[in-house]
Amino acid sequence: MKSFNRRDFLKTAALTGVGLSMNPGLNFAEQKVKFQRSKPNGKVNIAFIGVGLRGRNHVENIAKRNDVDITAICDLDPDAITQTQKILREHSRKEANVFTGDEYAFMDLLEREDVDGVIISTPWLWHTRMAVAAMKAG
Repeated sequence: MKSFNRRDFLKTAALTGVGLSMNPGLNFAEQKVKFQRSKPNGKVNIAFIGVGLRGRNHVENIAKRNDVDITAICDLDPDAITQTQKILREHSRKEANVFTGDEYAFMDLLEREDVDGVIISTPWLWHTRMAVAAMKAG
């Protein structure tokens, strides 16, 4: 198996996001990849911006992995937040920190120190500005 560092992981995650947007029916959750980790728990921390139907599908796939923690979620729809937290509980995960309330709540999520990467599943109108903000946040 190939060993990744954090930078390679983020590059791969970005390309995977593009690929998934082309065919959301693909399931990459079963792939196994070893990461070089510097964290005590050895897991990559992922946040989700947009947890509607497609976003929740991504959450469910990532929740199946044992090398990833889902640390935060962001959405304007309270029902989407509730359904996402339910998915996390069903996979024996702790509930994620929630960012909601206005269209720019994602900016607060991006300031968190415990986020290594984000998966953005939002309408096209917001997707670009969120992706650029995520890249600027590091």
